[in-house]
Amino acid sequence: MLQSPISKCYWKDIMKPFEKVEHTADIGIRAFGHNLTELFTNAAVGMMELLLDGAEISKATGHFINLKGKDMQELFVNLLEEILYLLNVKHFVTGSIQIHHLNKFKLSAQATGESFNPDKHHIKYDIKGVTFHQLRFEKEGDLLAVRVIFDI
Repeated sequence: MLQSPISKCYWKDIMKPFEKVEHTADIGIRAFGHNLTELFTNAAVGMMELLLDGAEISKATGHFINLKGKDMQELFVNLLEEILYLLNVKHFVTGSIQIHHLNKFKLSAQATGESFNPDKHHIKYDIKGVTFHQLRFEKEGDLLAVRVIFDI
């Protein structure tokens, strides 16, 4: 299961990191965070939990991620697409992600995890891609929120 640097106990006491969003023929999530780093991390957690059945994922190996975007929305979609690329092309299951640098146009992070094993990792939703459809960032009280829809 993908974990962020924030402990699960903290999330349960203060906020939920994400929630599933129903969408005709597709699926999505709304992710939450106190800042952009936490928001992006929680969105990655949410997407991975939609993808996989929740099997424990070791943090045996890592992949560095360096991304650019023309704006925050593109950067956000690029991060989630990169995690899908790691799974679908490199057969790498992301177990955790740590964002080292994030601004409006650039992101650097490290994804840690393990090689995909079909006996261990069972796909719940076969996410084909991350869409810009209905993608929006919002402020909800003290939290930031993002809604994202995935092609399945």
